[in-house]
Amino acid sequence: HIDTARPPKRMPARTKGVWQTLPPELREDIWAREIEFDTAFKRYDGLGPFAIEAAKNGTNLVSAFRSYVDLENRIRRDPLDAIHALGIMFRWDMRAFAYAVGVRYGIIEPPAPTPAPDPVEAVREEVTAQQIADFKNDPRNEFFDLVRPRMSELISSGDAKSLGEAYLRSCEESLHVQEILMARKRQQLPVNPYQRNSTAVQQSKAANKAIGGAPSTDVRPRPPSSSAGSTYDDVRLAVERQRRG
Repeated sequence: HIDTARPPKRMPARTKGVWQTLPPELREDIWAREIEFDTAFKRYDGLGPFAIEAAKNGTNLVSAFRSYVDLENRIRRDPLDAIHALGIMFRWDMRAFAYAVGVRYGIIEPPAPTPAPDPVEAVREEVTAQQIADFKNDPRNEFFDLVRPRMSELISSGDAKSLGEAYLRSCEESLHVQEILMARKRQQLPVNPYQRNSTAVQQSKAANKAIGGAPSTDVRPRPPSSSAGSTYDDVRLAVERQRRG
């Protein structure tokens, strides 16, 4: 039984004010309509948040629901076609997607995990690289670029324990370095050109002093002849003298 003595809550204040003056039949019809509306509205109770989300995506609840139904029907007809449609919608990399599916279901062997770098080894490599750079930039090691490959071999094999040892042995073994040092020896030039005063003015002053009887500061005393030794000994002597500066 409907209590028509009071108006429905949603009625405006003006209608509520004249409610008691309305005919009973009219009040019954208004209440019946109100109950019908409440029953229908409760069927969609809880859809409010979905309507808001649809609006954020530039659509409405009806269009979003139709898209869902269409996608569900495509999945039933052809799952691959439905996945392709989703890939287009969300801009997936379909090759990467297929690869991931293959790995997940054991169709493709997953790649071996890359081991995490050892921070200690990283520091060691950095220090070694800096040491090599410093060694190379030392003017005393002028043949570094010529013998670097052989130095790497000696250090990697453990035949040389330091850069200096590897450099000395590599120079001794290098025919090119031997030729350069022998040529300098024949020309009575200093072993290391970096230690010579190469400017024209200073060379002229040194020459004038030599003519006047004073010894030139640019010319070192010639080392004792090593004619009794081998070419190998001459190269070792020259490289060691160069290393000492």
